[in-house]
Amino acid sequence: MKYLSIILCSAVSIAGCSSDAVDTSDISDPTLNADPGTEDTGEAMSVSSKIHYTPIAPSVTWKPGCGMRPPDGHVCETGLFLTFTRAYADLKVTKSVQVDNAKKTITVKLDTWSTSRIHPMIMVSPQTEPLEVQGAQHSTPYAVRIVNWKGGKLWSGTINMMFAP
Repeated sequence: MKYLSIILCSAVSIAGCSSDAVDTSDISDPTLNADPGTEDTGEAMSVSSKIHYTPIAPSVTWKPGCGMRPPDGHVCETGLFLTFTRAYADLKVTKSVQVDNAKKTITVKLDTWSTSRIHPMIMVSPQTEPLEVQGAQHSTPYAVRIVNWKGGKLWSGTINMMFAP
């Protein structure tokens, strides 16, 4: 048992770990946030409470396509794409897109969350996913914002959705 505790201590590198036991009660993670209903109530979190984690380096890009199919036969992607990295590999992802044509803005709400505070220590890498954008006008510059589950700004930029000739 002593060797198992030592292995756990070195693998997780928890401050204050002894060879007798692993105490994870005081671990804090700056990337996580509890739901507003569970933040300052002093009550134990229920099993179904969402714990929100800040996605790493989110951004939105426009891929214009190729115009015509290249001779080598590969497929060119077209549309808006969201790139981000999860803080932990097992986090669930919830995203939504809102287009405001009057203000020429696109807002992407990105939430990476879990119902557990325990996560596997698997290496994560950036992932790119297509965004389904309804009602946006092509050849028009849009201010694009990515916000978290509370509406806090994670990223902003400008995109002009023009197709390749």
